[in-house]
Amino acid sequence: MGIGREFDATAARLCQREAAMEGETDEVLEEGGCALSVRDVSELLHAQYAIITGGKSREGCPILTFPDRGNFAQLGDEEYRKLIIYLTSVPSLQDADMGFVLVIDRRNDKWNSVKTVLLKISGFFPGLITVAYVLRPAGFFQKAISEVSNKIFRDEFKFRVVVCNCVADLHEYIDKNQLTEDLDGCIPYNHDEWIQQRVRRVSVSGEWEIRRFLLLFNVE
Repeated sequence: MGIGREFDATAARLCQREAAMEGETDEVLEEGGCALSVRDVSELLHAQYAIITGGKSREGCPILTFPDRGNFAQLGDEEYRKLIIYLTSVPSLQDADMGFVLVIDRRNDKWNSVKTVLLKISGFFPGLITVAYVLRPAGFFQKAISEVSNKIFRDEFKFRVVVCNCVADLHEYIDKNQLTEDLDGCIPYNHDEWIQQRVRRVSVSGEWEIRRFLLLFNVE
């Protein structure tokens, strides 16, 4: 009798979860003891404050890119933490343990925005940063202050910062076939498709979990 009630309750929860998977999926991570799901970061992912495309450095480190979209200053600290926790969980543990290479594209922005993102990263990053490559602002006035900014960045942050004058400079450090097309690379990255792929992948994992639970009860 107790087993029957337990089965009914569990089956109900699983049905609710399966229904939820048709939209947002429950990819659970831990953030200060709280569950963090795809639903929690959906809007943050769509805004493309940061992306992870599958590209790697020559040493095999995952590349995390901060695209030049002019919206990073709008990202609050708590939202930033959630987004970075999620994105750094995407690579395998083996790859993540090697450390991350950051590409910060600010060609159409100002030096102040470069410092904003570097300070945010310096304040919180749930992994090892091997190096951060900064594509510097390209405006005439921005070029004039680039040498001073370069020295400040080298001295101020705990991780290595390399300022690149142009995309060609970045290619000296990272192969084109590991970069997206907006960085003159060869990866045909579509962000909306990437999000859909992540949702589908976790949905499949959830379906297997449901089947495992049902099989467990049937066997008992």
